[in-house]
Amino acid sequence: MDRQAPLRNTYALVCATALWQILAIAPAQAETTYSAVVSAGGGFSTNPYQNSGKTITTPSVTLSVNPTMVVREATSTFRLSGTVTHVEYLRRYKASDSASVTASYDRQLSERTSLSGVVGFSTSILGNYDSFELQPVDPGTGPVLPPIVDDIAQNGTRQRRNSFSGSTRLMHSFSERDQVSVEVSGVLSRYPNPRVGTSANEYDHFNSAVAYSRVINDRLSLGASFSASRANYLRSAFGDSTTFSPQATAQFRLSSRVTLSGALGLSHTRTTLLGGTKDRSNALSGSLNGCYKLERSNICLTASRAALPSSFNGTRTQTSFGLTLNQRIDDRTVASGWVNYSRASQPFAITSRTVDFVSTGASISRRLSERLSAFVSTGFADTYQSGTNRRATIQANAGLRLALGVLR
Repeated sequence: MDRQAPLRNTYALVCATALWQILAIAPAQAETTYSAVVSAGGGFSTNPYQNSGKTITTPSVTLSVNPTMVVREATSTFRLSGTVTHVEYLRRYKASDSASVTASYDRQLSERTSLSGVVGFSTSILGNYDSFELQPVDPGTGPVLPPIVDDIAQNGTRQRRNSFSGSTRLMHSFSERDQVSVEVSGVLSRYPNPRVGTSANEYDHFNSAVAYSRVINDRLSLGASFSASRANYLRSAFGDSTTFSPQATAQFRLSSRVTLSGALGLSHTRTTLLGGTKDRSNALSGSLNGCYKLERSNICLTASRAALPSSFNGTRTQTSFGLTLNQRIDDRTVASGWVNYSRASQPFAITSRTVDFVSTGASISRRLSERLSAFVSTGFADTYQSGTNRRATIQANAGLRLALGVLR
């Protein structure tokens, strides 16, 4: 009997529900817009795959295309977007190709009830850090959080991962103060060309969560959430885990410029060891997001700690911190800078070392015309693990970005 079948059926149900929402659009009443951003440029890169051993600096050329279609109705929005990026390294390193496609649908079912769904696919090489993709965001569009690497244990392996994901969420407001949400999601991680010595283990991960929040006053909201997740590894039951995580949540507006939101709780994980025995472990879990917004700039802080599956040695507790600054210098120029730190703990299933990842970058973009802009970006990334001599990645790029179709 295929022990993965029940979980795959759950994932299929999640995707089918999300797809049903997406296909439920009435095109006759819809307004459809199309747009795309084409970016091209060049620069240099030192050790772009975070390999161990001797590294060199190589010139690089990058081309990226980001098309988007948006369908809007009075009570719903459908968005289909994709990204295709090709990086050609002119010395030593093989080219890097990555792509993703996402379809999402949000619908207001009634005055108090909303339903949303999303399905997606992505393929990329883990640990391939490219500062070309760092795009500054106009502070007027809202705060932007730094990227959080989701499987840092695989950095330096040059392992390609294909991910299939789906999620659906139902939200209902019982009153002006009380709101509840239910969400189900799933991710299938696959490694089409396993590299020798990487120990990449394909897995399915599913999560269900229910959350409640109550508005206390115009500045404060309090609530609670409970989630249950399951990670199943395809090769064997070793490393399979179930995690339960109750948390208390809060949202606080200190002023018109300062907002805080966070969650704090406990993750209880049960992991299958060799021989079928179970290991139980508890870890503090939660998240914190804070932003200070001005007319021309914003600075945001984010932190998170959660039990997450890894393709390398099973479920780990991963802790991440990030800081982002966005500054609109003038009407045509926007600059961004950020720093991020993540630590993946020793896996619950076996004895292994912790992994630390740090990255930082900066980017500046200037609009040359209504559709054309020029940008310069630079970045640094490094992964640290005792016993593994990985080298840092250092990159710099410059190029042009052309907006097509309806301007965003």
